[in-house]
Amino acid sequence: MSTYKLHPLHTVEFIAEQLRCNGSFDTERCTGRTTAQALKALAHAIESPGVEIPLRDHHDSTGAHANLRDAVRRIADALGLEHIYTHVRGSRIPTVVFEKRQGTASVPPVSAGNSPAELLMPRAPAPCGCSFGVCTCKRSL
Repeated sequence: MSTYKLHPLHTVEFIAEQLRCNGSFDTERCTGRTTAQALKALAHAIESPGVEIPLRDHHDSTGAHANLRDAVRRIADALGLEHIYTHVRGSRIPTVVFEKRQGTASVPPVSAGNSPAELLMPRAPAPCGCSFGVCTCKRSL
């Protein structure tokens, strides 16, 4: 009989729910690795403006790569990061790139009431409903 050391996120209740819902428990799931990969990809993109960074999830499937792309987008939106774009090209591997594009808003200059700390504070939604006062859906254009 093999033993398994519980991951800190794998509570007894979580494992019981997985067994009840799925009939099995995958020790590789729900460990935060995809979130860590998304954060690393965002950091790499910001460190390398204009370079498309491939988004390959550790589960190595088209669906997993798409989930990683979605995690990158959610984290970028939640942090209010601008100029972050994700793509899927012919290879079916999504990419993320940090670049300023024509017609996109720029970060306002630091002034009274607009300090770097205040720039990180959540903003009111854009008129179309997009988060952080920045339209990402292009409905309001």
